[in-house]
Amino acid sequence: MNEPLYRDAVEDDQDFDPSIIQEYFDQKYQSQPVVTEETSAANAMIAEIVERTIAEEVDVFPWREPSLPGNGIESRYSISKILSLDESDGNPSILARMAKEAARVIQFPENTAYLHCLGVFSSATVINFQVEYNHKFIPVGMYTLGAQPSGSGKSSANSYFLDPISHALVKRNRTLSMLHKNIDGEMEIISKQAEKAKTDTHLLRSYASAMENLVDDKLRNPIVGKAKKNSTPQAAEEVAAKQGGVFNMCSDEQEAIDTYLGLSYGDGKSAPDNGVFIAAFGGDMMGTARISREGIDIAVRGAFAVIAQNAGVDTLIKAGAAGRGVSERCLVIKEPNRIGFRTYTRERSQFDVDLKAEYQALCTNVVTGTYPLNLTFSEQCRDMIVDLKNMVEPQCRPGAKYGDSQIRGFASKIEQHITKLAANFHIAEQWNPANNSKPSFEIQESNLTKAMLVCMDLLDSYK
Repeated sequence: MNEPLYRDAVEDDQDFDPSIIQEYFDQKYQSQPVVTEETSAANAMIAEIVERTIAEEVDVFPWREPSLPGNGIESRYSISKILSLDESDGNPSILARMAKEAARVIQFPENTAYLHCLGVFSSATVINFQVEYNHKFIPVGMYTLGAQPSGSGKSSANSYFLDPISHALVKRNRTLSMLHKNIDGEMEIISKQAEKAKTDTHLLRSYASAMENLVDDKLRNPIVGKAKKNSTPQAAEEVAAKQGGVFNMCSDEQEAIDTYLGLSYGDGKSAPDNGVFIAAFGGDMMGTARISREGIDIAVRGAFAVIAQNAGVDTLIKAGAAGRGVSERCLVIKEPNRIGFRTYTRERSQFDVDLKAEYQALCTNVVTGTYPLNLTFSEQCRDMIVDLKNMVEPQCRPGAKYGDSQIRGFASKIEQHITKLAANFHIAEQWNPANNSKPSFEIQESNLTKAMLVCMDLLDSYK
């Protein structure tokens, strides 16, 4: 019964002629291309530009010193190809198609676009969805960070993925505002009745139960505003309290990291306040008490999707090195930018209207619903997760493949990252109106496999 997950196009050995492959390789590798003087000059010029760029960036950006042996471009940037892994089964997700379209039009690094799209999309799914993890349910919100310099198209990419979600939330909140108004009216009536009951214990208990049910109704249907581009931890607490525990950060600027993690203020001696960032990843309770303001007591959840300048990665890594539990919660990618190598045409500047309309409809479906919508895994998926954990665990020993302290921290959370990503792949597939069938709440092997490929590829790129 253990059939391969993705069946080969050739089902029968009799239909397959090995000579076809041999002919292909003969043509590809045995024939020598003609190299003209112009081609040689062009190749030399490109090599010189790349070499000079690397030297200049090392001088200007000391945090981008090569972390791997050698001085090639591979030692300075992520070599992850996560977008192609989404497409590897011949059935790319709508998120991969959106990322590829953004990369084409904006002329933006496609793997960075893909990772940011995943993070931004999860800011919509985290409002209503949870996923099974270690015999409990956790939020599906993802934390992603991409590094690109100013002028690379970060703002355009962020808007392309985020605007449809913002439009969907406006429509959702218009409906929920009426529901909340009715609930507030009922709560006011019950409060007045409770005042009249005075010492009638039976009535007071009945009113208290009714009041609790109304509060739960509001928490299950929170009014959630657009994702923030910048926020202090204190403001994030207040927003989360008003939004039923939800706080999303989707930004294209470095300041989003500095302020949200509490690194841009303080005396530099005391630990920064990054409680919301830490707690929201796992949907943990946020119980705070403050002298200067009212604390909160609520389970928080959210997404963090940022494309920052290159220093953003350095900031995150330094915070992680200080033992603050920050870096291991983020999927990070840093690709070479395309500034200076872009070409502009009127045709290339047009987005695929049908694709964006499909994504808009998906986002509208995703934010419509009542929290929590719980996703589970099939039995085979649970076995796959256990097998992966057993494969990664020995590599976390000192001196092993993932033995470095920060890489070990990320590896220890690889199951959470995979679980969240598989859930988002599943939601993008099942809640897409183009699916034309009732959504399933059980995640299958195909989406889990994609999530494993992407997360493990990112993990290996951190070495």
